[in-house]
Amino acid sequence: MNVKAAAHLEFAPPPQPGAGRAWLAAGLVHALLFLALGLATAWKSQPQTVQAEAELWSATAQAAAPRLQDPPPEPEPEPAPQPKPKPTAKPNPPPPPAPDLQAERRDAHIAIEKKKQQ
Repeated sequence: MNVKAAAHLEFAPPPQPGAGRAWLAAGLVHALLFLALGLATAWKSQPQTVQAEAELWSATAQAAAPRLQDPPPEPEPEPAPQPKPKPTAKPNPPPPPAPDLQAERRDAHIAIEKKKQQ
């Protein structure tokens, strides 16, 4: 060995007794911890069956409800009757033309003159 290395070891603290056993115990405890964690999370990936239990409290026997059945199919709706076309209103005849007052006066004058002549 070197003189420097020997001088250095001279001032080093002594090795701790049982250090190897401490490392072995720590490794074993960590391995058990990882195993426990692995098993704890593995149960979630397994299928679970749900079970339920019920206790009946009825004093008298009762008939069970009838089983549900599908409702009968609905009959097809009849087609709606076609609406009858509304009768079209006949347009009102145009009002008769207004009588021409001048023509009536002329006719009246002619009639009066004829009576006078007779």
